[in-house]
Amino acid sequence: MNVGFHNKKGSPAEIEDNIFTFSCAKPVIIQSAEIEKVSTGITLEIDAGYVLNIVSAPNIYEKSAEVFPGPYVIYSGAPKGVLEIPVRNHARVPLHLMEGSVVAHGYLTQVADVHIKEIEQPNTKRTQKKTTPAKRGGSIKFEVT
Repeated sequence: MNVGFHNKKGSPAEIEDNIFTFSCAKPVIIQSAEIEKVSTGITLEIDAGYVLNIVSAPNIYEKSAEVFPGPYVIYSGAPKGVLEIPVRNHARVPLHLMEGSVVAHGYLTQVADVHIKEIEQPNTKRTQKKTTPAKRGGSIKFEVT
């Protein structure tokens, strides 16, 4: 599986054990209860049949922030451009992310081929027998057919 990338600084996203590490390309301040797109400076190209799942890095959780919505998913048909990861700040104070701060991790998942076919409408009609109230202290029984 090949993943194409372009980074203005000339270095790819860090990859260890097939997990990508995405960092801030420039300093960002995210105010309390705000969502900001954090630029990574990297453009990715994913092969057909794969998706890149992006989740919050552990250090972001420690600062009461997260990738939002999580996980963030990129697929082969996604528009090309610089990867910007939306981050939400849950803290009561502003979140300061410096250049090089790790924001998220990504991992590739192979997607199964899907073949859609038309089927008969299933019989979903259910009948329920009426029951009488149970005596106090007795057990309740329902019969569904």
